[in-house]
Amino acid sequence: RRVHGVSALLQLLTSKKSKRSASSTLAVTSMGKPAALVTFESVDVSALAEQMTLKDAELWRAITVDEFRGLPWTKPATVHLCPNIVRFIEHFNLSSAVVAHAILAEERKQTRAALLAKAVLLAECL
Repeated sequence: RRVHGVSALLQLLTSKKSKRSASSTLAVTSMGKPAALVTFESVDVSALAEQMTLKDAELWRAITVDEFRGLPWTKPATVHLCPNIVRFIEHFNLSSAVVAHAILAEERKQTRAALLAKAVLLAECL
């Protein structure tokens, strides 16, 4: 899959395909240039935080007050009453899973430590 711009990793985080494959890489094109591999390791933390914040804001704005009444997302029988809250929770869980996968998939201890430090920096930016 090919995408343009800094939001490449965010698109990976929010794609249905990434949920199934648990992949943490994405081919990216830039102004017609050949595809480059985007990983959590290679992406700029502040740019990723900005794109994640924009996506979070979009999801948050879609939530209505009625979706909070009675905590419907906690009950299987009423989860359909709060689709936007569920979407927000799924996005958060998927984002967390992709970052965790990027860290744990690395075999070298030093690289895992560097990725963990990057995840902390990302969390601080958010």
